Amino acid sequence: MDDLLSLIDTCDFVITSSNSVAHMSGAIGKKTILFLPFSHGKFWYWHDVDGVSLWYPSIRVFKQEKQGDWSKPIEAAKAYMEDRFGI
Repeated sequence: MDDLLSLIDTCDFVITSSNSVAHMSGAIGKKTILFLPFSHGKFWYWHDVDGVSLWYPSIRVFKQEKQGDWSKPIEAAKAYMEDRFGI
């Protein structure tokens, strides 16, 4: 765990799905982009208000609107990264 936290801490920001990396990144306040599925694999604890995680304010949440279609959340994350990080 220490090695993973050290690796996360060295990153400028993290892009992930719902897994331990998301929780560790959020716990240390790292800027994080989280992709969530529409239904299967979406866990109850990923509540968000306007795309911001209630548990981890440093996590920006991008959700599928339709099962199997990632185009909208990926485009939204791309626009967010261009605006926020200048990428």
